[in-house]
Amino acid sequence: MPIGVLGTYLANGDPDDECYGLYIELAGHRILVDIRTDKLKSEREQRALFLHAQTQALEKSLGEFIAMHPEYGARRINSIGLHSKHLDQGEVFWDPDGYTLLKGLSFVKE
Repeated sequence: MPIGVLGTYLANGDPDDECYGLYIELAGHRILVDIRTDKLKSEREQRALFLHAQTQALEKSLGEFIAMHPEYGARRINSIGLHSKHLDQGEVFWDPDGYTLLKGLSFVKE
């Protein structure tokens, strides 16, 4: 799973979960940025590439988010979904449990 390369991947190696997107690395973990393939696909691709280019800012934001919400400290991000009609917003899915948003480059509780 190369970092920063758009393509079709098996999410977390699951053969039943094929996704289009790219991987980024945050806090030492590879995270799938899952892109909805609809009429906004090319804009979502640009957003995913932007997130890849901004991993330092994302790591800083993630650290600030965890400091404010320590219950997320033992969790890790599983994936970021670019599914919203709001192109600057992503859905953040945490493992083992959790759902937050990424607005711009900021992690926020919904």
